[in-house]
Amino acid sequence: MIRQETVPVVAREEIAPGTLVVGLRSPHLARESKPGQFLMLKIPGGNLLWGRAYSIYHTDGETVYILFKVIGRGTKLLAEEPVGAKVQVIGPLGNTFTPPGADEISFLVGGGVGLPPLYFYAKMNRDRAERIRVFIGARDKDNVLLEKEFKQLGCQVEVSTDDGSVGVKGLVSNILENSIRNNFKMKARLCIYSCGPNPMLKAVGKIGIEQGIRTELSLEEAMACGLGVCLGCVVKTKCDGGQAYTRLCCDGPVLEADKIVWE
Repeated sequence: MIRQETVPVVAREEIAPGTLVVGLRSPHLARESKPGQFLMLKIPGGNLLWGRAYSIYHTDGETVYILFKVIGRGTKLLAEEPVGAKVQVIGPLGNTFTPPGADEISFLVGGGVGLPPLYFYAKMNRDRAERIRVFIGARDKDNVLLEKEFKQLGCQVEVSTDDGSVGVKGLVSNILENSIRNNFKMKARLCIYSCGPNPMLKAVGKIGIEQGIRTELSLEEAMACGLGVCLGCVVKTKCDGGQAYTRLCCDGPVLEADKIVWE
């Protein structure tokens, strides 16, 4: 159930330069949130007309965590909020990744701030971590996020970097494709879940479609209201033999790869 609350910041940690994890105490959000969903968050007194959308990283007890990189004014304001400060939040919003089937092998593909919802998925399914393989892409070794955290859950992890400073040099979609090729006997049991920048999602979706693998992509678009009113986050999708516009905030952000029309 969606709810608007004013909640306290109970944890704050910079896990990489300019990348923070913030914990918000809300029993409602901790109980109701599911992998793939997000929050709309606003700093009281921050003089921002609209809130900002943040993917849910994970939940623990009465706390919901978000992971973000400081980029613009909204994230800068949040990064400066100390433990004990109050923030306004609406959530949980959006749809979720499909829960894994009994025999499914889950391939999680992400990079940067696209990794939090994938980590939440892995944590919620940690009892089957041996069936989860994670592919992390980054510019360089200093921008590789959550490798240790995924491994602590028991997941297999592969890393690629643009400059080859850690892991395999190249795109994360390349190591995904190689892994599918190496596991072709299990292809019928594979499912792909991905979140990150659009060029990566487009490449991952193309691989999934060509290989006949069910692929779900969590798209990132600027959101103002988060409730489907402003129509600022629409993307073009296939619908009944034609095309339509889908609101990511309420009909997404998770969409099947073969439904998306890339432009």
